Amino acid sequence: MLTDKENHEKNIDSLSENEIRSFLNSSLKDIKIEIFDSVDSTNNICQQIAGDVVNESEYVVISSHQTKGKGRHGRNFFSPSDTGLYMSFLLKNLPYSAEEAAKLTTMAAVSVCEAIEEVSDKEAFVKWVNDIYVSNRKVCGILTEATPSLKENKLEYAIVGIGINVYMPETGFPQEILNKAGAVFDNKVMNVRNRLAAYVINHFMNYYKAETIDYLEEYRRRCFILGQEITVVSGNEQRKATAIDIDDSCRLIVRYDNGNIKTLYSGEILLPSLS
Repeated sequence: MLTDKENHEKNIDSLSENEIRSFLNSSLKDIKIEIFDSVDSTNNICQQIAGDVVNESEYVVISSHQTKGKGRHGRNFFSPSDTGLYMSFLLKNLPYSAEEAAKLTTMAAVSVCEAIEEVSDKEAFVKWVNDIYVSNRKVCGILTEATPSLKENKLEYAIVGIGINVYMPETGFPQEILNKAGAVFDNKVMNVRNRLAAYVINHFMNYYKAETIDYLEEYRRRCFILGQEITVVSGNEQRKATAIDIDDSCRLIVRYDNGNIKTLYSGEILLPSLS
């Protein structure tokens, strides 16, 4: 049973569809939003309903807790109750091919950065390809899962999952991420998770609906690894390189120590400063 203090702290920042909608742009008044107290994974929920959702091209699932949050490379994404914001966009009838799915991750990364800055006095930056950092700590991870159409070179649907550490977990972070994970806020803030969810939706849908790639320049500006010495991880192999640029398809261009230049579609990179 929760104490009066715990109930108060829980209630000052409870997720509410009505509250989220009150902060949405007017053009998004009809977007479908579903909120849960707890799920295994918001991406899984979107996967389950993808075949049933006929009339909506965009659908947002939000939860206050995940029991099996999904990270990249099959990792678990730590998703404790009431201290994070876990949300997934289900997008159908996309104009993108499977090769262009990385653009959705890029849009989401910029959207999260902008939303964090709207609700806090913190600056947010991107570590290619899908991690958001505040004060040199990872506060958000993004996982895009795309299903190609069998009929044409387009995506049947895509799911963009976003997990944000809004507050520090009551029991702290697990040992394996203790040295790199962080949170946007140290203490509970009135209604901030609803505002944060709405602002992420506003920014993401603005970029998604636009016919330009304005988000890409913003992504480059926020990507703090450019110009840095990095380690590229590929399977069991690690190679030193310098991050040079990000191309218009959101791929990372690196120069290896031997002078060879390569474009990375995906993968994992390490920075000494974040080790």
